[in-house]
Amino acid sequence: MAKKLLSTYFFLIVIPLIIVTIVSYSTFKRNMETHVAQSVEHSVLLVQHEAEAYFGNLVALSAQIMQQDSIAEDSSMTSLMADRIDGEGKSDHYVDYMQNQKIHLYLNTNVLDRQRDIKMAIIRLTNGETFQSKRTAANIDESELEQMQREVIESKKQWMVQPIPLSDNASEFYLIRKINLPGSNRFLGILVFEVKMDTFAATVQSSLLSGQEAVVLWQQNSVLYGSVNWWHALPIELGPKKSESLERDSPKGKILVTYSSPSDSDWAVVTYFPFSKLSEGIIPIQRTLMAAAGACIVIAILLALLLVRNILRPIWSLRNAMRRMSKGFLQTQVAVKGKDEMAELTHVFNSMSRELNQMIDKVYLAELSQKDAELQALQAQIDPHFLYNTLESIRMLAEMQGSPDAGKMLRAMAVLFRAATDTESMVTLEKEASLLEQYAMLHEIRLNGPLELSIELEPSVRDCLVPKLTLQPLLENCFKHAYVGCPEGVPIVVHLRASREDEDLIMDLTDFGAGISGARLEEVEQALNSGVSRTEPGSRVGLLNVHERIRKRWGNGYGISIFSKPEMGTVVSLKVPCQLRISEGLGHEPAHRG
Repeated sequence: MAKKLLSTYFFLIVIPLIIVTIVSYSTFKRNMETHVAQSVEHSVLLVQHEAEAYFGNLVALSAQIMQQDSIAEDSSMTSLMADRIDGEGKSDHYVDYMQNQKIHLYLNTNVLDRQRDIKMAIIRLTNGETFQSKRTAANIDESELEQMQREVIESKKQWMVQPIPLSDNASEFYLIRKINLPGSNRFLGILVFEVKMDTFAATVQSSLLSGQEAVVLWQQNSVLYGSVNWWHALPIELGPKKSESLERDSPKGKILVTYSSPSDSDWAVVTYFPFSKLSEGIIPIQRTLMAAAGACIVIAILLALLLVRNILRPIWSLRNAMRRMSKGFLQTQVAVKGKDEMAELTHVFNSMSRELNQMIDKVYLAELSQKDAELQALQAQIDPHFLYNTLESIRMLAEMQGSPDAGKMLRAMAVLFRAATDTESMVTLEKEASLLEQYAMLHEIRLNGPLELSIELEPSVRDCLVPKLTLQPLLENCFKHAYVGCPEGVPIVVHLRASREDEDLIMDLTDFGAGISGARLEEVEQALNSGVSRTEPGSRVGLLNVHERIRKRWGNGYGISIFSKPEMGTVVSLKVPCQLRISEGLGHEPAHRG
């Protein structure tokens, strides 16, 4: 039973708890991953915005050289560069010096001072003349500048970007712009910015999530910022989309690749975020949740064990008590604890044990009483003096008259003695009435007086079983008490009527003698109800004997009742269960009613 209770508890509580924990964690993890993925897309859009602003400012700054109206209250930068190309002022050292100073002033003031990430600003004119302003000692070879000029012309664009190879991480590039003479589209040369993206790098890193890496592309193929290795290891085809996320496999595991490449922008941003990082923040929560769930399961199992033990302990106690009772220890009792159903069941068991012992004692005492009654039927109920006088009368009649009454008396005595000594305890009512007639005939012959005994038995009760020699003591009481003091020759009239009421047999023995006074009747009834001993002096031995035998056999609901009125007579009513004869000497007793 313990296994069944634990299995039920496990299937109804523990398994649902595990399932709820798994489902809750899976839902939480999925929501967290979705939230992180959304954060990744948001960070990509943020970096895209920063890139467009950053590079847009650099491009706008490079275009200002053609928008400058004047410099040092003189001609514009483009006019000055055109003069240098045309050779004007070179012959005059002062003019040449002033022109050089103006160009360098422009580069320092309008370029380097405005953008701290620009390390070097160079102007190369078509005549090969170069002007530069820089923060470091680095230089660019003339051949490189010539190559840049050729490439920007071939690109047919106003400006272009060229990454500077630096190991596997890009963070520097060249911004190359054509310089045209406004109004004539005359090509004057190129303006080159060498940019180191320290400010942009700080901005990007503050916009990215932990573990997320970004690559900034120009024209969707040139890496200007970020890990070149990532781009070459996981190349993707960038579509004209504001943002999109893809899953890619890499030696480091699955990677969430998210990019932003608007169709109206020259810049594209691609970020790489390992899937392991998606769940990295969930791992502590996962451990905490699993630990809490495990602790709940362990506590639930311990509580289940305690609960099962508390439930089964009274059952085990009751089972052990039943086993002891089955071995003959009929007085076994179980301590009642609590007020639940098991306590009620234990109380019923204890009551059953007590009642069983009481019933066994009653049956045992009834058997002893029955044997004692059978012996006393001849000793106490049949008056020895009566037997002596009867036998003397038989002898005298036999000697003097040879009367046929002597044969009747001898036959009646034989019938009574045979009934008294027979081991059968229950006889039919018809047979008991026959024994009563034999007993009455002996009294009539012995007393030589008129005796009228009438017997009325309903057909339905003739075969009912009654204790043997039950009616004889009642008739004897009539002889001894009812007609004492009556004039000689007054007939003794006794009527026996037997009927059935529901499942009970009622036998009424009525005499029309002196009756019983109220005080004496009360004493007799008190003696019957209190169970006065049969040997108590002054008690009606026959009535008490029969009453006690019946009550011990069937309970307090059965026995003798007496109804009497002085000078009118007495009715002694005997009530027993109506037990029909099944076979010789056997019968079925109805349920105990007492």
